[in-house]
Amino acid sequence: MHLAIMARFYAGIAHEIRNPLAAISNFIAMLPDRFDDPEYRDTAVRILPMEVSRIVRLADRLRLMAPSEGGKLSVVSIAPLLHDIVAIHSPTAQEQQVKIDLHCPDDLPKIQGDPSQLVQLFVNLLRNAIEAMPGGGTVTIDADQLVGRSAAGSIVVRVIDEGLGVDPTVRAKIFDPFFTTKPSGTGLGLSICREIADFHRARLTLLPRSILGGTIAEVEFPCMAAEPQQT
Repeated sequence: MHLAIMARFYAGIAHEIRNPLAAISNFIAMLPDRFDDPEYRDTAVRILPMEVSRIVRLADRLRLMAPSEGGKLSVVSIAPLLHDIVAIHSPTAQEQQVKIDLHCPDDLPKIQGDPSQLVQLFVNLLRNAIEAMPGGGTVTIDADQLVGRSAAGSIVVRVIDEGLGVDPTVRAKIFDPFFTTKPSGTGLGLSICREIADFHRARLTLLPRSILGGTIAEVEFPCMAAEPQQT
């Protein structure tokens, strides 16, 4: 089963790369005969950067799917990590008429994680939330501790948007590699998020915000067990 999934995954990668490469190859093949054609040049100037960008985005996302070197985890505080992400991405969000509200206690317990992968996880979820609201709105990021599910408890981070929500007919496929409902999407964003969550022994789910729309992307991390006190 695992080999079959990997075979489909790499076949999908080849397909995603082949399409923009074919477009670039066609333009190069026409170059000798149409170099002086203004229509050809205008089309090339418009299309070629888009196709190159598709390949670059795919390469970046594939690179980020790999665990950090050695797969080593360190002690991570969620609160400052989320504050930094919001500070960095708020200006761009505001240009799209989107406000980011963060609710996160500073004294949340620590987790074991790879900081760079966690940043990519939350940035992907944040970008999805922003893209879900082309007319603007508010993205709310809530982080809190849950107790009772395990001895150490867990940390839950929710990224909540006010978009139209996920179509129930595609919900079962939403984490599949290369599945996308976006015309310019690669279909790897949520797949990468799931890979990162699994690497951290976390649970990633997408939930409807309400019957009126919106989506909640919820990630639940196990807390680090408290160290025994010295006596």
